[in-house]
Amino acid sequence: ETEMKSALNQLQRENDDLRNSCSEQKTALLELADQLSKSKMETEELRFDVDISKENKWMSDKDAMNCHQCQASFYLARRKHHCRNCGLIFCHDCSNNKMLLPSSSRPLRVCDECYKVL
Repeated sequence: ETEMKSALNQLQRENDDLRNSCSEQKTALLELADQLSKSKMETEELRFDVDISKENKWMSDKDAMNCHQCQASFYLARRKHHCRNCGLIFCHDCSNNKMLLPSSSRPLRVCDECYKVL
């Protein structure tokens, strides 16, 4: 009878250990599911941003009389610069950033807004 009680106690401890392990694994699985969900949302947001940037068109020089950001007028000493990401035209001060873009192997000029987003 003592052996049976000892064996029963051993089985109850093992059962408790298995329940605790199962509970910890459920918690870990829920955390992973939450992380996966967040990653999927971030991926969708990035895809949306990429889709928007693909829609951007190269602005014609003749259509830009002022910097798209600060509205400074262009003239001989203030040149026009295209942002290589969004295609809009900016002055030097508002587009004095360089970044690697998928379209090039070297850093290219981007405007302040695209620099913040990218």
